[in-house]
Amino acid sequence: MSKRSTIIPALARSGVYRWLAIGFGAPDIELAAVVRDGRLHRELATFAANLPLIEGENEQAQTSCVAALARLDKIHSGMTLERLDAENAAVFGHALSKDCPAYETEYAGTEVFRQSQELADISGFYRAFGLDLNDAARERLDHISIQLEFMQSLCAKEAFAMRNGLDEQLEICRAAQCKFIEDHLGKWSPFFAELVVQKSGDGYYGCMADILNWFVAYETARVDARPELVHRVRPESDDDDAPNVEWVGKMES
Repeated sequence: MSKRSTIIPALARSGVYRWLAIGFGAPDIELAAVVRDGRLHRELATFAANLPLIEGENEQAQTSCVAALARLDKIHSGMTLERLDAENAAVFGHALSKDCPAYETEYAGTEVFRQSQELADISGFYRAFGLDLNDAARERLDHISIQLEFMQSLCAKEAFAMRNGLDEQLEICRAAQCKFIEDHLGKWSPFFAELVVQKSGDGYYGCMADILNWFVAYETARVDARPELVHRVRPESDDDDAPNVEWVGKMES
């Protein structure tokens, strides 16, 4: 087996994470354009087709993903920035929504942690791999798009380590993927996706949520992670002293 063939799955996973991160990013003219010209759903479909089948994969979520890509194919040509803005506001609201927040620390599990502690843990993951947030956009570091972008980076680093025979770095990247899914992304994104589908239905964000749900289920099974799933949004009283922090931008190394 060639070295190139062994890194294809890692690059494919990085690609899916990348386009999911773009798809859940702030609505702007660039996002509206990649949706409208079909690039978003074509890239997602192409990378998804290069993922190997794994035992324990959620077949129902996979079916939903295929259907969501087909729905995106039907609606993409009518996407405008105005429509994207309207759909974003309808799903997520103009201010921080408690109905369908796109931020991990707005969700609560069986144990309630203070937002500041959770944000510090997430930040620790990013900084351990030399990543920070740049000045390009305004999102907190627990936003779904930022977490997806971090996982994209880990998969790209995994492919680099495989290509260059860096066994120790390879194991570190794989261990971090499992840990981040278990402690963060895999805990809250399934419920987040469910809420988005309830709000958006067959709209753009509903399609993206179905794809997200499938891929996180795939990744959770792939690394054999055991996240404690959350099923509720954090009440206001859970963390009255949480810092009102807005992080600027996206990942940069």
